[in-house]
Amino acid sequence: MRGFRVQVYAGNNSRQARSEAHNVELKVKEEFPDMPVYTYFQPPRWLCRVGDYKTMEEAHSAMRTLKATGIFKEVSIVREQINIPIE
Repeated sequence: MRGFRVQVYAGNNSRQARSEAHNVELKVKEEFPDMPVYTYFQPPRWLCRVGDYKTMEEAHSAMRTLKATGIFKEVSIVREQINIPIE
């Protein structure tokens, strides 16, 4: 399903960027253990994105929460395929 995620990191295709993407992933999991985190390589860069939000409002709320920590600087909302939990 198409939805939204909050991007908390975007680097280049270096080993350092890969390491940084995984470090950001660990910080998100530490601060927000209930938020799903996705870290992967999408040429030409490493990305770390959070959440599976159906609406822009849900994503915006999560983005504000992430920004409020002061830990995550480059925070933005991206439209992407999301995973919807089966209830």
